[in-house]
Amino acid sequence: MKCINSVKPFLSSNSADKCRYFFERMKVVDKESVSRVPDDIREMIRNNVPERLLELARINCFCAQKVKTNLDNEYGEGKYVLIAIGRSIASVAELMEKIGAQVRIIPLSCLRSVECIDDCVTPNGKRIYKEFLESKGLSGDILRSNPEKKYILTDYTNNGLTLKNTENLLRDIFGEVPNLKAIPIKNIIGEDYNRRGILDLLSMSRFKDYSAVGRLPAKEIEDVYKQASESTAKEYKGTFTQKMRKLFRFLTMDSYIEGNYDGIPLKEMITIEKRNSPKKTAKTMTDRLNKILSNCV
Repeated sequence: MKCINSVKPFLSSNSADKCRYFFERMKVVDKESVSRVPDDIREMIRNNVPERLLELARINCFCAQKVKTNLDNEYGEGKYVLIAIGRSIASVAELMEKIGAQVRIIPLSCLRSVECIDDCVTPNGKRIYKEFLESKGLSGDILRSNPEKKYILTDYTNNGLTLKNTENLLRDIFGEVPNLKAIPIKNIIGEDYNRRGILDLLSMSRFKDYSAVGRLPAKEIEDVYKQASESTAKEYKGTFTQKMRKLFRFLTMDSYIEGNYDGIPLKEMITIEKRNSPKKTAKTMTDRLNKILSNCV
């Protein structure tokens, strides 16, 4: 997990006792609970976490606000349901739900190299996944009974196969549903997707560690119920991992409340560049960073 070493002092040192007192007592991380934390404590927490983590939280907040605003403008507030696939954009969708959007987050992973979803999903797996979707309020009957509402299936896309395969799976399960639309998140966010470095952060899996769902390869789709909950997903068994996710959610909501999320994740971009040692990759990241910075001048 990224940023772990520099976060450990906040989570374990005596110097942050006051911060941790409020942080650990918080059972639910939402706008109301974060707003109740005294301003000086919230500021102290911001000052005691790595700047890179704060940057990620703010850009996550920016994405959530941008996606919600653009979908509200396109379809009307309350007239769509966002269905987020897998871990890459789960933290974005989770915040969208906290700020008023209708959202469903469905685990499904490792589909970028799959040409046909039926090649790796068994009939029993499809049956279990259908039951899971129904438990989330997603079924063919529900979609057809709400023809005025759009169901927007979205994901970070590299070659587009994850989004395509998931759409094919859902259409196979739901039947004829004209109001299901598959739209890559880059198309929803628009020009800021590249300008703010969001593409690079998603391609380097920077948000997956803070996802509300676990990793679910299509061939293991029978495990959907286990991986759909942070209380049972194998990725969140460790106490420290759970605290990191909670801290990220706190920082994201705090940024939303403060309205402080209109920026560029400069430190994180530089770290990505340094960690990708091959010269070609480093040069590519440098060129992208320079392009981002030039667009902001």
